[in-house]
Amino acid sequence: MIINHASRITHHASRITHHASRITLHLKKLIKGKEINLWALERYDLLEYLKWSNDRELIHLTGMPVLPKSMNELENWYLQAIKNPGNKFFAIRTKDGEYIGNIELNSIDWINRNLEIGILIGKKEFRGKGLGLDATLTVLHFIFEQLNFHRVYLSVIIYNKQAINLYEKCGFKKEGVKREAFLYRGQYVDIIEMALLKYEFEEIKNNRFKDFFEEILKK
Repeated sequence: MIINHASRITHHASRITHHASRITLHLKKLIKGKEINLWALERYDLLEYLKWSNDRELIHLTGMPVLPKSMNELENWYLQAIKNPGNKFFAIRTKDGEYIGNIELNSIDWINRNLEIGILIGKKEFRGKGLGLDATLTVLHFIFEQLNFHRVYLSVIIYNKQAINLYEKCGFKKEGVKREAFLYRGQYVDIIEMALLKYEFEEIKNNRFKDFFEEILKK
């Protein structure tokens, strides 16, 4: 019995490694959106990312720890992150190649086809231009259609209304609340838990965002 369980664990581990390599393969290619493209996050992106990691406005919007990050700390994080099969990172770039944000795929569960996403438009001058929506729809299409996942979930701080509206527009539904889970300016605030299922994504893809997906699939 123990030997049987051990072989099953080995089998699952090999499947996870195989699936993780599929994402890595895709990351080496261009994933095209409407006004943005998704690439692998590269080491040379870290200097710009360092600025965002120390931007207090972004810290409060995203819930990133309020801790100064040095380039050395960020490089160590990057080297560990790219080795972890349970997490993958995209750089959001404009069509001109300018690095403007990140998308993280976290807690990748290949058995139950679930994963968590995090999305950030780091450069202020590119916020409020629809690029966050573009990047979100593009990565969701990749997750559901190419990786064949069943469920995508995320967390968002309750006062980040712009992000909540964007996620709801993309079909995400509220599933729960982490009460008073984040300390903001001396007060504890809630974190909203949201998720999107594959069939829900298919519905918005074929209706609300039909024109968007027809355009990016032509590219």
